[in-house]
Amino acid sequence: MMAARVNYHVKEQGVKAVVWAHNAHIAKKPIIEDVGRMGELLDLTNPGKFFNIGLNSGDGSYTYIKTLNINADHKFRDSAFHTQLLPLKAESWNAVMVQQSKKHTFYDFSRLQPADKSVFQEPKLYRFVGYNAERSADGSYFKTAPALLYDAVLFYPVTHHTQHLF
Repeated sequence: MMAARVNYHVKEQGVKAVVWAHNAHIAKKPIIEDVGRMGELLDLTNPGKFFNIGLNSGDGSYTYIKTLNINADHKFRDSAFHTQLLPLKAESWNAVMVQQSKKHTFYDFSRLQPADKSVFQEPKLYRFVGYNAERSADGSYFKTAPALLYDAVLFYPVTHHTQHLF
């Protein structure tokens, strides 16, 4: 449904859109069964016209919601909560990225040579947070590779949860 909505709005020649969504939704391959197929479907229906950027971090705080089925809440009554990220798993992509750079880094996989890109295609644990609070370090990690999911990743060693605008 999410991909169909985006495709509806960009069906006119030359129309462009920026879609901000959870990493699981914009990924070009499903992360958990059929969760987050929007990125995959947009890539298939708009070949060469879809560029996705995953966001990730090593430490800090983040915002999450408690309602997992947000489509059922048409009055948008869910509240935003925030909490600290749990310590990184040493063998995760997040830990590798923190070790490579102590500042924010834009990993543009679309511009890498095949040999360099292959490093980021190796499956390792990769943390996904935001729909709910991390309950354990194991529950937020999935074995995958960032270059298979995204054209690029914007990585922050430390991130901070969102603030209310008003």
